[in-house]
Amino acid sequence: ISKWCDCSPDHGGIIAEDAGILFAGDPVAIDKASIDILRNINGKDVFLEANHKDPDNCIEFSEKYGLGTREYSIENR
Repeated sequence: ISKWCDCSPDHGGIIAEDAGILFAGDPVAIDKASIDILRNINGKDVFLEANHKDPDNCIEFSEKYGLGTREYSIENR
């Protein structure tokens, strides 16, 4: 996972190793699950540390405006 978009020539460097693949129909839930997984694996908030912005603010805003929900469950297949 890069600091900025990994499609950019200047992606800002790697901030966390690949943590796997998630699938969901809810964009807010998938973002929340991804952030939570990375926090658990790394023992810190890599996005907050790299960008000095709390990713939960975006999650809360998105949920507030009806784009999805923070609630999720993970099923291993």
